[in-house]
Amino acid sequence: MNTNKSQKRTKMPVSERAKQFSPFMAISELEPALKRIEADKKEAKIEIGDERASEINDKLNAIKPGYHAICIYHNGIRYVRESGYVKKVDLVFRTIEIGEKMIFFDDILEISFSAEDRKSVHIPTDFD
Repeated sequence: MNTNKSQKRTKMPVSERAKQFSPFMAISELEPALKRIEADKKEAKIEIGDERASEINDKLNAIKPGYHAICIYHNGIRYVRESGYVKKVDLVFRTIEIGEKMIFFDDILEISFSAEDRKSVHIPTDFD
């Protein structure tokens, strides 16, 4: 006795086969749509004058690892604020590392810092 219930099917026309994949078309169009939305959200980078650039440069030359800094910079999309301890200042590659964030000098709109080194800050313990 033959238990194979498969039947010979007629081939689906190509025009009908394409329809079964149409739900995936929305997914393929999602990425370009998201890029268009992201491009609309982009904030133009502000061109700063020579005097302001000189002020920022002076601050960057004075800042040291361990200082607490607050920086407003352009991340390629919009201006963001980063706050934390300075890990590294690289005057050759013109970057500053605040927390885990590497920031290029040319992207900085404003920076301020506290010269109080975190190593010298007294943190009270239960033994004080």
